[in-house]
Amino acid sequence: MFLDSPDAPHVRVFDKWYHIGLRPVNKLQKFHKDQLAIQPPMELEHVKIQSKMWWFCLNQVATPLNTMVRSIYDKSKKVINAIDKQTALLSYLTGDKIPFNSTWSDVDHVLIPIFMDKKAHWILGYFDIANWHINVYNSSFKTIRDVAVLDAVEPLQNVIPQLLCCLNIL
Repeated sequence: MFLDSPDAPHVRVFDKWYHIGLRPVNKLQKFHKDQLAIQPPMELEHVKIQSKMWWFCLNQVATPLNTMVRSIYDKSKKVINAIDKQTALLSYLTGDKIPFNSTWSDVDHVLIPIFMDKKAHWILGYFDIANWHINVYNSSFKTIRDVAVLDAVEPLQNVIPQLLCCLNIL
């Protein structure tokens, strides 16, 4: 499994390939029909990607999960049932919010990108549902201390169990 970020030359090659035929202002056809298909199809585990629309949809995800969690975290400390009414937040766990997502009851692990506002830095949470364990990957561990990382993860560790209870995944 690769955990390293792609290097700049690889990102440029991917961006160049991805943007061939891209028509961002066209609401119905995001890619020119001659540039839509991927041949041969790419395989990511059990998913065969045959169209650039897969990448487009993945790139169009609305509000990141950790942002939604942070927004309800303070409220959930004051209002007992605050999370029960958060259908938008629950839709992440049911697989309805993110393209190509699965319901959390059908998976063992979830990857959660976490943006650290105070540090303007992304970290990755790897949530093991069965063992109730979150591993956090921080590429700037030399400059961003564990205390800052724990502060960024705290809302997740408090809100996720409540969400799982709401969905009867526990």
